[in-house]
Amino acid sequence: LIIPKPYGVSCVGEPQKEGGVFENSVFNRKDPDEVPLKKVVNQGVTISECIPGLSRLFNEPQLMFCTGLKRYLSGAIVLPACSADFENIKNSIKYAAGKPANCSPHYRALALLVSSPPNSTGSLSGYATFQSNGKVSEYIFVEQNAGRRARTGKFAVAGSMEWRVLSERYGCSLVEFTVDKFARHLPRLMFSHMLCPILGDELYGNRLIEIDGKPATVQPKDLRRVRNARYFPKALTDHLGVTAAELQRVMPLYCHVHSTFFPRYGWKVGRPKREQDFADLYANIPPPQHFLAMAEALGMNDALMKYFQDDDDDGEQLIGGDEKL
Repeated sequence: LIIPKPYGVSCVGEPQKEGGVFENSVFNRKDPDEVPLKKVVNQGVTISECIPGLSRLFNEPQLMFCTGLKRYLSGAIVLPACSADFENIKNSIKYAAGKPANCSPHYRALALLVSSPPNSTGSLSGYATFQSNGKVSEYIFVEQNAGRRARTGKFAVAGSMEWRVLSERYGCSLVEFTVDKFARHLPRLMFSHMLCPILGDELYGNRLIEIDGKPATVQPKDLRRVRNARYFPKALTDHLGVTAAELQRVMPLYCHVHSTFFPRYGWKVGRPKREQDFADLYANIPPPQHFLAMAEALGMNDALMKYFQDDDDDGEQLIGGDEKL
């Protein structure tokens, strides 16, 4: 069963035992996801708590949770309807994690950014790790390969991202990006590293300061000593007629996963290829209303609609005759 996960709603409300289907791939510290999100009406609601009702509604008595999305994201959630499909999802994710040749990234997403990436298209790779900021630790992104000790100790989570700018207006940009994971806040850290944090991302947008009218980034360990004003596009505040402080206080985080890809869904490990019955599974969903409203307010609606139209007309034939979003 494929369902939409709204922004601000947790999938399970707490870390899964032993890392869930990813089996403790990272060293555990207190996750910044615990920071309250803006405009969350009821923080007690989770996807898992909705499963009994969904099970009755769709007459799927074995419906269960397998893997989802971070609370600060909106997108599609795939709920397996039996233990066999639970294993299919798990095996598909593990296969994609091995980065096989000609395998598409796990996630395709859209984001509204403060400022813009350095180029209209590009890629970035590196790893996320910890840096102390007084008595707490915060995530940072390092644009290089992680050392062996950091990888084996699970202190570093490596990842890569490709992006494409779709539109630029009022000091902001609309981008499409692909990633294989959101662990350790990797995409958020990567955009912040490029001086273009996701609009509404107070956790990492706070690291952007203004020097001679231009954005610059500050490491968490230096934030307390910096006296420069925070960077926020004046063109945006002038256009919306709202102060920067008010926007920063009320804006949600504008990032939406519009397509999640599960390669070789149904592949049985150990079975000869000629006996396999599998297909690539795409879970697609359009952006939520708050994302569409801001894109329209920034005059980026045409670019957004063109992106989906081009994606629909790219000619890719999917197994089973399915059509893309």
